[in-house]
Amino acid sequence: MHLAENYALTAGVKISKPQIETLFYPLPFKNYITIQCSSGMVSKNFDYYNDVIRLIKPYLIENNIEVVQIGLKNDPKMSNVYSLLGKTNIRQVAYVIKNANLHLGNDSFACHFAGHFNIPLVALYGPAVKETCKPYWGDEDKQILLSPDNKKEKPSYSAEERVKRVNSISTFEICSSVLKLLSIKNNFNDYIQTYIGESFYINAVDIVPNFKPVNSRNPELENLSIANLRLDYLDNLTYLDDWLSSRLCNVYINSEKYLDYIIKYKNNIKQIHITLNMDISNQFVEKIHTLNKPVLFYANNNKLLPDIRIKFFEVDVLSLDSKQENYLDICDDICDNYFQSSLKLYSNYKIYPCKAYLNIDQTISKQQKVIDCDDFYKEMVFFKIYKLCQQQNQLK
Repeated sequence: MHLAENYALTAGVKISKPQIETLFYPLPFKNYITIQCSSGMVSKNFDYYNDVIRLIKPYLIENNIEVVQIGLKNDPKMSNVYSLLGKTNIRQVAYVIKNANLHLGNDSFACHFAGHFNIPLVALYGPAVKETCKPYWGDEDKQILLSPDNKKEKPSYSAEERVKRVNSISTFEICSSVLKLLSIKNNFNDYIQTYIGESFYINAVDIVPNFKPVNSRNPELENLSIANLRLDYLDNLTYLDDWLSSRLCNVYINSEKYLDYIIKYKNNIKQIHITLNMDISNQFVEKIHTLNKPVLFYANNNKLLPDIRIKFFEVDVLSLDSKQENYLDICDDICDNYFQSSLKLYSNYKIYPCKAYLNIDQTISKQQKVIDCDDFYKEMVFFKIYKLCQQQNQLK
């Protein structure tokens, strides 16, 4: 039973279509879709809308269609959209949605506006069954309502979830649904999403400081508020002083040889990540603690984890083990899959999608094959893995 019907039955009243008064809001274009990536419940919020917009943007540009983000002032701002965050009242939002080509978003009031005005709608549902809270009005053939497979895991009806169910909805399916309702031909049905990491929505940048810090050559590196320096990947220390002296850093180390650098530039170091092994001494750990910096300790191998925890008994040691067996059920042959990475790894002026690709000196490309190795699995939280039904197709 729909929630509106349940409320009406409880209150003993009939359901009638409401009258919604809109208020004009000027936009500098005529054709656009609206998107709302927030709602009143964290568990409803899909985290990968930026990837969806990135994928459909070329199709929208070809058809002169813009993307307008609606919502509150403090909502997360999306990339490559026209933002109305905090600029409209609810009547103006109603006007913007009423005149849109389509609305895309989580289960929220904006979806009900789209249904009321009979605007094409792609809505995402996670913690609740979509049939109970979908828009009560609107033609069903103009609405595509997406939700996880409830046969695998039942809805939680919770405001917060440890692992958000809504995030398991395929970004390719969302893209295909949006473009289908806009009558735009596409090939997203040829892509099957087999896995998406919980940090795929985060644009992470790691740096192996084996090259001179650049100036105008790379604005992305210049604009980093904090540089993640992977000293644990570093062989040549030539440029290490240049990096540590020029900016605020998080450092990742796996050896005592970096201690003098850390002490020298401690005022520029925000956080220290140490991968422990049996060759590292307790005296080194004690010296690190005297710097009064946040420190995280890791073990690279679960087999050594008990011994490392005994040796470094006074610190909390986390596991970095890849747990490869947990990912082997992604598909029959994981190496037939491709992946996209939200991680960029800079080394020697080149950009890699992960440590595994750095190892083979293969830089970022449009189609990246999965590699069956420990270094790949360790960074899977930043990956989206997918299969191609037709090998000749490529993402735009």
